[in-house]
Amino acid sequence: MTKRTDIHRPSSPSFDPEAYELFGIFTIALKIRKVVGYVRAGSGDYMTPQYKTVDSPLKIALEDLKAKGWRTDDIGDRDSVIGNQCAHCGAHIRYGALLTYAKDLTLLVVGEDCLNNRFESDLTANEFHALREAGRLNRTRLTTAERVAAIYTANPKLVEARDSENGFVKDVIGKLEQNGELSERQIAAVIKAVQRDADWAVKKAADEKAMESAKDAPTGRVEVTGEVLSVKWRDSAFGGDFKMTVKTTDGWKLWVTRPRALSEVERGDTVSMMVTVTPSNDDPKFAFGKRPGQAKFIVSQKLIEQQRQQQVRRDAQRELANEYAREARLEAEMKGQ
Repeated sequence: MTKRTDIHRPSSPSFDPEAYELFGIFTIALKIRKVVGYVRAGSGDYMTPQYKTVDSPLKIALEDLKAKGWRTDDIGDRDSVIGNQCAHCGAHIRYGALLTYAKDLTLLVVGEDCLNNRFESDLTANEFHALREAGRLNRTRLTTAERVAAIYTANPKLVEARDSENGFVKDVIGKLEQNGELSERQIAAVIKAVQRDADWAVKKAADEKAMESAKDAPTGRVEVTGEVLSVKWRDSAFGGDFKMTVKTTDGWKLWVTRPRALSEVERGDTVSMMVTVTPSNDDPKFAFGKRPGQAKFIVSQKLIEQQRQQQVRRDAQRELANEYAREARLEAEMKGQ
């Protein structure tokens, strides 16, 4: 390290703090990145910032001062302005005060501590704080934007989630764009929720189209056959009952108390019953049912599952019997030899 002999060093007998004038507070860099536009990231509509390298405010100020005769100086083995060190004490700095030394038209940069403690200035603390805070926020915004863009690029299906009205999805996407990070489980959950909503929208559109061609609900005592859409308990003044919603083969829907004969009914079952039907005043394709009777299963999901399990057991027993038979034949052949 070169020994300092300049008059700006702390040990210089010629150092005079009153001989310096404060020109301004700057980030110590000659070039900075500036946002010049945005481009689409991946196949979605997320816009990622594009940057251009431009001259920094410090460089612009230096060029203007040098054009008027000012110059930088050598402080040991570094420049008095762009060495990223305080020209007085040598500490490494990110932000600095640009000072002018009129006796020989020299420019130098010092840190906040030296400016306030050695150059008798207490007017710039807020400027230093504002510059540091702006720099911190800009770095945070930059890195967050880059992380968000990277996540969207790696997970294109997440882009669709930006337009979702799902409360859970909106909350997670908001946190992503604020913090720039999501766990793998969060990403998977959001994509699953968006797909589920899309599937539901398709199903809803298909149901609505089907309802357009559905017949109006009849009135009176009729036989109804249809698929059970839901089975729910509903409280009432008399204690409550299970209520079923059935989509009939004619397309209209029936809301009715679950008959005792269908006590094990499940969603997806196809049932038949006699019931007194009263169409809704608000929707001619929806009706309320009373006094259901002669109820029976046409297709029972529970029965189908029981039959499937029985078939599995029969197949396993048949395979076991075949294995025993193969072993017996092999044993007989070995004895015969």
